[in-house]
Order: sequence, then C-alpha cells, then structure tokens
Amino acid sequence: MIGILSGATQVNQAFVDASWHELMPGEALDSGQLGVGGWGLVLLRPGELPARYQGQLDAPDNNAAELRAVLEAVRLAPEGEGLNVFTDNQAVIALLSRGQGPALLAEQAREVLDEAQARGQRLRVAYVPRTRRHMLSAHDLANDARRGQVAPGLSGPHAEVLIEQRAGSPEARVTLRRARERVTAHVPFDPLSELPPSVH
Repeated sequence: MIGILSGATQVNQAFVDASWHELMPGEALDSGQLGVGGWGLVLLRPGELPARYQGQLDAPDNNAAELRAVLEAVRLAPEGEGLNVFTDNQAVIALLSRGQGPALLAEQAREVLDEAQARGQRLRVAYVPRTRRHMLSAHDLANDARRGQVAPGLSGPHAEVLIEQRAGSPEARVTLRRARERVTAHVPFDPLSELPPSVH
C-alpha cells in the first residue's frame, strides 16, 4: 500500500537502481529473452550499517529490472514497518504510486504492492537524483550485477567511513561506523603539513 507514514512508525529506506543491456541477435539463449538486467539496492535500517544487495535477471527493459530492485527491497526490509524506496526512475514511481505506466509492467508492479501489503509494510516510492551517495552505490551494484560481477564487500563484516568537510571550516569530521559502533573524530587541518592528516 502506498501511503504517508505516521511519525510513530519505524521507517526503513532503500535506494534502488537498475542497469540493462539489450541482447543482439545470436546473443539470446532463447527467442523470448530481450535483454539482461542487473539490479542493486542499498537498504538503510535505523541504527544499522547500510546493507547492499544485487542480482542479475532476464528483463525486457530497464524498468522491469528496476521494479525487481523495488521488489527485493520489500522482501529484505523488516515486516510491519515503513519502507521509503528512492529511485531516479519516473516510470517506476508512476507505476507504484499512481498505477500509471506500461501495461507490460502492470503485473510486476502488482507483485510489488501485494508483497508489501502481505508483509504489513507501508510503502512509499519517491524520486532522488542518481548523484546521491546511496544512489551511486545502487547504480554501481546494478552495473556490476548486469556484467555478472559480484561487488566487493557484500559478504562478511564491513565498516563505513564518511569524511565531511564544510567550506570555511578549519577541520574535517571523520565518522567510522561498524556493527553496533560509531566513532566520530574532528580532525583539524594543519596548513604547514604537505599532506592532510587523513592520509598519514
């Protein structure tokens, strides 16, 4: 169900993207395969590190691959909680939010909505540009999946480092996040140093 989330509801976020390659005559294994697609998603659950997922599929176009990414986000997100899905694909937004779009994708869109309803999720789909950090990650995951490559760091423990520098500020903020741990350091810039402190 598409709807506005109440303030009391736990909200998860997913950033999704897809990549698609049209198969030339002779490439397809059977006449029904029009292309190969890859999907990628970054799932953000409150208090946890971003989780990254990817997959490859036969798909008639990029929109179908992107809908698959949304379906996987719904399947991976916790049941009974809100889920905001962010994409740069206007066709997918129209299909899931307004029921408008290509008839070819109507059944796949219905599968997404039915899955969200069965899992008790309040699903909201919205646009964000691909230039956002998690969208760039989803895009890279999708491209790697389409090419049959597994993105590094998908399995096993991992950490995320964020370096923020604001114009005019004499320091940078460096944040390290691992499972159940978050450390932030304010690193002053030393104008006499040939290299910034972060690379030592």
